[in-house]
Amino acid sequence: MRLVGKILALVVAFLFMLLYFFPKVEAYYTLESLLKKEKIIFSDEKINDSGFTISLENSKLYYNGVYGGEIEDISLISLFLYNRLEFNNAYLNSALANFLPKKIEYINLTYSIINPINITINGRGDIGKISGFINPFEKLVHIELNVDKKQKTKYSSLLRKFKVDDKGVLVYELRY
Repeated sequence: MRLVGKILALVVAFLFMLLYFFPKVEAYYTLESLLKKEKIIFSDEKINDSGFTISLENSKLYYNGVYGGEIEDISLISLFLYNRLEFNNAYLNSALANFLPKKIEYINLTYSIINPINITINGRGDIGKISGFINPFEKLVHIELNVDKKQKTKYSSLLRKFKVDDKGVLVYELRY
């Protein structure tokens, strides 16, 4: 039994060392080249690799050559049983302000062993609180939005895509 415990401890230590020393910056540049094929470009970012976390600071987002906005902090925490992608303080292009919120305080995407089927979404912005999940097996995105009355009139064109459920929460579902 001791031998099994030692082997298990060595395997776990090896996996954590593999994650810690994984070339995250090079993996980011590979991801960036894949996003470039989809016409999504991050530029002017400062990349920090700190052990289990990689973060981008002050990155500008372009889609199809058009400036989309700026994100102050993007960080990815990657462990085998828990992974989290955080977007903090995103400011969208003011030309999009008529139908999208100008500021998003945070959006967190979390995948953990506790809920292995879904990637959970939590966030807050000018429009209100966002929660939901992505189910990659069923190819489903489910977003719930809690909005106050003032924001309902301001972002009416965006909110037309949402449906009201029994509890009065705005729900958007997309199958991809």
